[in-house]
Amino acid sequence: MGRWALAAIVVAFLDWHAAAAATLPQMLHPTAPFPAVLGGDATSEFVAPGVTYGDYELFTSSGPLSIHIVAADLKETTLRVDSVLASDRLISRGERLSQMAARTGAIAGINADYFDIDNTNQPLGALIRSGQVIKTPNTQPALVITRDHHAMIARLRFSGTAASGNTEAEDPPVALTSINGWPPEGGASLLTPAFGPVPAAAGVIVVQLEPLDDPNVTFGRFRVTRVSNADQTLPAQYALALGPAALSIAHPPQVGDVVTVSDAAALSRFWAAVGGGPLLVHGGRPFFDPNAPAASEANVRFPVSGAVVRTDGTLLLIEVDGRSLNSVGLTRPQFASLMIALGAGEGLAFDSGGSATLVVRRLGDRGTSLQNVPSDGTERPVADGVFIYSDAPHGPPARLVVRPAAIRAFPGTKVALRVATTDFAGNPASLPRALRASLSSPALGMTPSPDVFVAGLRSATGMLRVKSGKLLADVPVTIVARAQRLIITPEQTHLLPGGSTQLSLRAYDARGAAIATSSAVRWSTSSGHITPDGRLSAGATDAIVHAVVGSQGAQETIRVGEHELDLPIGSQWRFTTAPPGNPGAMSVGAACAECVTLRYDFTGAERAAYLAADRNLPDFPIGLRMDVNGDGNGELLRVALSNALDERFLLTVGRVDWRGWQTREVHFPATLLPPLRLHAIYVVNALRTAPVHGAGELSFKNLKVIAAGSHQ
Repeated sequence: MGRWALAAIVVAFLDWHAAAAATLPQMLHPTAPFPAVLGGDATSEFVAPGVTYGDYELFTSSGPLSIHIVAADLKETTLRVDSVLASDRLISRGERLSQMAARTGAIAGINADYFDIDNTNQPLGALIRSGQVIKTPNTQPALVITRDHHAMIARLRFSGTAASGNTEAEDPPVALTSINGWPPEGGASLLTPAFGPVPAAAGVIVVQLEPLDDPNVTFGRFRVTRVSNADQTLPAQYALALGPAALSIAHPPQVGDVVTVSDAAALSRFWAAVGGGPLLVHGGRPFFDPNAPAASEANVRFPVSGAVVRTDGTLLLIEVDGRSLNSVGLTRPQFASLMIALGAGEGLAFDSGGSATLVVRRLGDRGTSLQNVPSDGTERPVADGVFIYSDAPHGPPARLVVRPAAIRAFPGTKVALRVATTDFAGNPASLPRALRASLSSPALGMTPSPDVFVAGLRSATGMLRVKSGKLLADVPVTIVARAQRLIITPEQTHLLPGGSTQLSLRAYDARGAAIATSSAVRWSTSSGHITPDGRLSAGATDAIVHAVVGSQGAQETIRVGEHELDLPIGSQWRFTTAPPGNPGAMSVGAACAECVTLRYDFTGAERAAYLAADRNLPDFPIGLRMDVNGDGNGELLRVALSNALDERFLLTVGRVDWRGWQTREVHFPATLLPPLRLHAIYVVNALRTAPVHGAGELSFKNLKVIAAGSHQ
């Protein structure tokens, strides 16, 4: 039985009607510009009635790809799809997708909109949750779920009014510029409790409201409870915020008046919506979105996430890992090709990069778990997400679930088994009786307990059977003598002397399927100490680590400590600005014999001034160190780099709030994937806050690369 069948997990679930099926292809072969698929492995698993999870590990002409997909048939009546807002507040610190899923009881979910990262963290586009309009749309497309459970991708618009029963003057209705827009940009905005506390804003009148109709509906009738200037922070509540433009049209309502808020665009007909963008597939064909966010990133490989609506109405949530030696990511055109291969009628991307996250409740688990590897190395707090919920009733134990669902192992490897029980709907259930395990052949090895399998000493194939009462699961077993690939992970590791890290040996067969190694691996190191299970404690010098399994082996150099390397800066560098052609210059030897000086002028249109270069950095760089003669103007000092995947990274050295010479450092994130290339050292007009409107100059000397490793 092939791995796609997953005999221990995938079942027919014939008790559920045919409409509950949500299928995924057995293997992926998207057309160009998707890289050519050279091989790979795929698994598919029932999650709940109407929901299937697929995991694809592909070897392609551009490198490996790890793809995670949730398919939901929305014709299944026990399914719900809704959005979740971080901490249930627009203005928040963000929230991890796994936390959103856990607190709302979801069975699957994916991150959604771009957001105001590291500031308010609010999503930039539309957000409708459980029929309530939380945020009005921008120009980007949105994934929309109608109240009758249909999915679509559309560009939404907003048109609303607030009409007051003011008895002193017959004021016309005030056009609303937004829902939960603050400050109201001169117009009028309806605030809801989901906005959170309302900060002070000059020139704004706040009309505090209490709902007279269903409080779970954004639009309707409200009674005015208080009218005041927005001169202090107010608690989360319903309110009508009136800016100067709105106040020039109509008088503020009075306490006791009834205000009717109308939804001319009929957004209230939707149950859920999340913004995204760009639109990648339209009418089943690749689509170039002229208003795409971050348009310059279109042809850069990233971790990506997005949603597809098939022509049959099936909703797919897709995440592809990136910025990793285990998964190189996709460009937007490549992502569109993948969507079309999955049957997309319409498809859009969500916020990607470190935000790309997908969670699923795997069979036998009580809650969701993270299925992808975030490129930040840890799960990033995001603004909102799309989640799937199952209302299928709980029933008696019906299926036995064993993980791993298929065993591939080297001779002598000990494999821990996890056994659980579910009902027919995939809900967790209790084991009816004690577990028993048996093997179809003694040559496969032995099962000293029902939750442990020990592989035999030579190649063999067969079946492991696990039983609990009348429930049973068969797990295919293959004892493998040789692997196609061996990799010691984590790769490109850097430790300080005395530090430690857990290493593991990953093995893959010719199809890309993982082979269990664990206890069969023999470890050794040239420096420091390594335990039998692969725990390395660093010594004073670089460690060359060997891992041997059977007759095969792999090695990895673990860099220990750090050292400096000179990076000359001088006449081979050049001066440029953004936009091009603005004032400023680069000079060599003006401040001191070994110095380079950068002059900038932010009094006009200039936003940034660059010392531009195109320099390969040495192997395993972990940062830059430089002496900087500051001018105290408050501009941001940054560096621009690219990595092995040709991705661009902009790292901040600091705000230049000092005068005179200081030594400054910038350390590179471990996820950058060397080799790295330095493109520029530059200054920026302070981005969002405290913009610099003056001119100034910085001088640089003693530019050093901080490199990992003890060798010089």
